[in-house]
This record gives sequence, C-alpha cells and structure tokens, in this order.
Amino acid sequence: GDDITFTVTVEDDDSGSVSDSRVLHVNNLAPVMTLSVLTPAINEGDTAQIQVNISDASTTDTFLLTVVWSDGLTTVDAVPAGASTFLVERVFEDDYPSGSPLDTLTATFSLEDDDHGVASASASLSVANLPPEVLIFPDIAVNANQSFTLQAVWDLIGVLDTVLDIGWVITDAAGTVVAT
Repeated sequence: GDDITFTVTVEDDDSGSVSDSRVLHVNNLAPVMTLSVLTPAINEGDTAQIQVNISDASTTDTFLLTVVWSDGLTTVDAVPAGASTFLVERVFEDDYPSGSPLDTLTATFSLEDDDHGVASASASLSVANLPPEVLIFPDIAVNANQSFTLQAVWDLIGVLDTVLDIGWVITDAAGTVVAT
C-alpha cells in the first residue's frame, strides 16, 4: 500500500493558526484478472491468442504479466497503467508433446501490480499435429524396363517437424505393387 500525508491548517480572524498532520495508509487491492481464449483449438504453425481482462481499483498501477506454458516456455510482459485488456499471442511451431495427433497445453497467468498485489488464472488450448503435405508431379507413362525419374515436393507444416521416412510405392493400372 501507499502512505499519504495530509495536513489540516485552521486560521482564525486574528491570524492565529494551528496545523496538524496525519498519515493515511491506503491498502492495496490486488488486481482482478479473467482470461478469454480466442483460439481454443489451433493447428501447429498457427498463432494462439488469449485475451487478458484486467480490473484494478487503482488507475495508476502498472503490471507485470507472467505466463508459464506447460511445454516450459515462460514469458513476461509489462502492462501499462490503465490497461483493461492485454493480448497474449504465441506461435506453436509444433504440437507438444510431438508424436501425438492432438495435445492440450495449459498456460498459467500471474498478474502483479506495482504494489505487489497478484491475480492468477489458467487457460487451456489444443494444438493439432498436421501431417506433411506432398506433391508428386507430373503423371508419367513409361515402357517396361525403361528407367524414369520421379519428382516430389513435400512440406512439413510443423516448423520443428523432421522427415523420418520417405517411402515410394509404385503400382500398375490394376493397383498391383510393382516397386517400392
């Protein structure tokens, strides 16, 4: 809290006066925080957005917002006095833990005002794994025992994804596998 000194002076019509001072201690009230998950389900590579809604009795308090994500990332942002909302954004380069089709991550928020009042809240969102994309081009026709070259382009949607295996299966018009 803060201490405020106030002084009262009383003066009479004969120029006599007296003053007295007192200290008023103003107790800090902790801020109030709620969260709005704007993107409750995203794909890896997308940006998650969580809006922090702030209410504080003091219009002059500034804040530090700490976010601890369940995958280990921690961020700290300064929030100016008078702010009633703050947008937290994060790009998920991969789902976590990797190797599963859909993961739920939790973010724990702590909002501390400049008088050390603290509000806490948590939110969750899902991050879906995306398979790689592949494009084989063009369709080709070859004669028996003729060598040929296949061309393909692939894209890993998750920035942190790695190629584990590239497999080819070549079939004839009847669907019979002729080469792998």
